[in-house]
Amino acid sequence: MNLGCMILYHPMITSKTKIKLIQAIFPVDTIEILEEENNTVILYAWNIKQEQIWQAVAELVSTDIICGYGFGRRKKEAKKEAVNKLKKWIAMDTEAIKY
Repeated sequence: MNLGCMILYHPMITSKTKIKLIQAIFPVDTIEILEEENNTVILYAWNIKQEQIWQAVAELVSTDIICGYGFGRRKKEAKKEAVNKLKKWIAMDTEAIKY
């Protein structure tokens, strides 16, 4: 069974707000949501198509929430991929601020 992972980060938007957004997008019975420090939220979604994760990322990025996402057979694999993408987005965002 494949699963998807999304990591949502924005320093000024609370974790509670991010959780409400996630719950509005995904059926609650197919997800696990974890609150992390620094206003970061991790989502694990089971039995979901990759396109649904990609669509959610597109919607959330349009609100200036930085998202990393990944897929895998296990949480560890999916999270590792999501962390790597999140780091790239944060680095690009930091570069954009310089200009």
